Amino acid sequence: MTSVESRSTEAIEITQAVRNLRVALGDTQQSFAHRLGMAISTVVRYESTRPPRGKMLVQFERLARKHGLKKIALIFQGAFEEGLACW
Repeated sequence: MTSVESRSTEAIEITQAVRNLRVALGDTQQSFAHRLGMAISTVVRYESTRPPRGKMLVQFERLARKHGLKKIALIFQGAFEEGLACW
C-alpha cells in the first residue's frame, strides 16, 4: 500500500468514526453540530470529505471516552498521534 493509499484509508476510517460517534450519541447532524459549537456544514464535511485534524481530533476523542466509546476514541487518538508524528 502506498502512502497516499494509506492516508486515504485513514481518512475514510476517521470520517466513519465521526459519523459512528454522532450516531452512537443519538444526535442528528444538527444536534451534533450544536453540541460541538460548529456549523452543520462542518459536521457534514467531517463525515464525508474532509476528516477533522488537530484539536478537533482531541475533542472527538474526549467526547467518545466520556460516553464510554473506547473503540471510537482510539481511532481519534491514533489519528492525532499520527498527525504529530508528521511534524
